[in-house]
Amino acid sequence: MIGTRYFLSNGLYLLAEAVGNNYDAYRVTNGTLKNILNEKDRHVWSLQECSAKVGVGINF
Repeated sequence: MIGTRYFLSNGLYLLAEAVGNNYDAYRVTNGTLKNILNEKDRHVWSLQECSAKVGVGINF
């Protein structure tokens, strides 16, 4: 989660947040002994769920 609050006054602020979850990744797959040079670089990264918020808040 990444977010920020920018205070306009002592009790009033602007809010912005971004959230991402449910991600996956893969890494290098080695070749077999028969094909040592057959090493494949598989790096896949995907973000499957994300959401964002923008708003105004009041601090009591």
